[in-house]
Amino acid sequence: MPSEPGLRMRRLAQALLAAALSLSALPVPSVSAADVRAGVRVKTSGLPSITLPTANPPAQAAGRLVPSLILGLPVLAPAPALVPAASPVQAQSQISAAAQPPASQPVGKLAEAVQAEAASLQTPSLGAEGSSAVGQRVEDLMTGGRSASGADSPVAAAAAAAPAPTLRASAAQAASAQPVPAVQSAVRTAPATDSSVMYGAKRRFLAAVASAFGIVASLPPAGPALAQKVLDEAASKRVAFSDFDDTLGPYNSVLTPEMAAAIAAVRRSGKEVAVITDRTDASGGHQLSAFESLAAIPAADRAGMYVAAVSGGKVYRYDAQGEPVKVWEYPPFDDSRRQPVLAAIAAVKDQLAALGTSQHPGDAKNPAESWQAYSYAMMLAAGTPADVVKKAGRIFESELNKRGMEVKVNARVPKDPANPAYIQFSIVNKSASVKYISNALGIAPREALALGDNMYVPLSPERPSRLAQKAWRWAERVSGRAIPQIGNETDRNMEKALPGMLALSVGGTADPRMANAYVLPGHGAPVSLQVLRAMASRPAGAKDPGAMAVILPALAILGAAALGYLAMFKAFADVFSQP
Repeated sequence: MPSEPGLRMRRLAQALLAAALSLSALPVPSVSAADVRAGVRVKTSGLPSITLPTANPPAQAAGRLVPSLILGLPVLAPAPALVPAASPVQAQSQISAAAQPPASQPVGKLAEAVQAEAASLQTPSLGAEGSSAVGQRVEDLMTGGRSASGADSPVAAAAAAAPAPTLRASAAQAASAQPVPAVQSAVRTAPATDSSVMYGAKRRFLAAVASAFGIVASLPPAGPALAQKVLDEAASKRVAFSDFDDTLGPYNSVLTPEMAAAIAAVRRSGKEVAVITDRTDASGGHQLSAFESLAAIPAADRAGMYVAAVSGGKVYRYDAQGEPVKVWEYPPFDDSRRQPVLAAIAAVKDQLAALGTSQHPGDAKNPAESWQAYSYAMMLAAGTPADVVKKAGRIFESELNKRGMEVKVNARVPKDPANPAYIQFSIVNKSASVKYISNALGIAPREALALGDNMYVPLSPERPSRLAQKAWRWAERVSGRAIPQIGNETDRNMEKALPGMLALSVGGTADPRMANAYVLPGHGAPVSLQVLRAMASRPAGAKDPGAMAVILPALAILGAAALGYLAMFKAFADVFSQP
């Protein structure tokens, strides 16, 4: 017969074994955070199944034993099979029966058009933004009329020809449409990144290279799965600050019925879409005003909506009748501001010959220079190489800074080489109007998103050190593309007003120094349409199902673990209470 100490040790070992076995039988799901965000249905014994919306559920996985850790106690638990969630249901809202044809199957033709256009794009699209900076006529001449994603592109033609599903007007009905629609993917010149952890690591690396070496490479494109997670995050936002040209529609166009319906649905769900555009607020010219482009939205759905025109220098809000009323204006150029600019202009002109170029002489089509309410532009000789335009822009910026003008000079190269390149700056950018509107609405960065196609200006030192050259090569590897000569960040400026807000690029590039930015697959309005439909699918104030799907299983597992520990402690008490 074993001794008293030996008997107690045996009972103690039996208690530990019983506790371990009881914990190992707990239904611990082997699901990563990425799986939860992707929308995996988790089925556990004794617990209700929890389903998250997903458009790309993972394939069903066979049950297997996986290591787990519950409150420091390692055990083995069977991993449940991952069951695909229900097929997504598009959120729907209808402006009018006549304006919205019945849904069909546009995805195939649209995808083919997107792939065809994306395959032909070897450099980021510069877009047609900045029109107010150089005048209406100058803008068309600089950009060749329409951008690559304009009305003459196969993407826009397919999108216009393909009827989109209607959107429900009722917020309650929109809430029942749980899944968020998927983003259309397209052929890209850079490898896509589907892991949110890896994407964040790449963003931080590229931002560090930019800070340390002055080398700014674009963020890589997000893969389809990551783009779907980003859409789910966009669905929880209260306000979308959106560019218009090459974002909501082609340059100098009117909203399509499906885009107008999507914006109306967002507003009916209790959320806001604020359009921030470089275009003019005055009608009657060859260029449509911002309000003429937005006229497709019914007056009742426009009421209360904010629009900022002229590079965000003038902010309007639609009244109850759907008419725009100016509520704020940035102070325009005055004589005190013009004097240092004139001195800087003279200094730049003196250095153009040394750069191998000259000022454009001006003709019936293109002026030699252009003054606007908030900006100035100098045209350079047609055919000036991009690197020379970039150097001229740096010189202009330096001369302005010397004279107390802390502004950013943009170097632009036209799509049509017969038109002159130009260097341009503005005393106001889109961050000013975003700041005003966000203050008026009481919006925090976590509640907003910025949507645009121009979110990146490449930077690189003229004479990089050997270490900088290595960092340059690594940055291009991480980005997945070579650093271009020219870019445009007019839409990236929106994020500067609310640092950290979700920033979504539909133009193929984005600045990695934005803390929460993503380059969505595809280009232009077809992608923006998915973002707005995602926002409309979850009414303002609705709880995030993703958050509850993480919290409830965690509470259930912790509760079961606590019961296991109680059983273990009771076993210990029984052992030591016996004589």
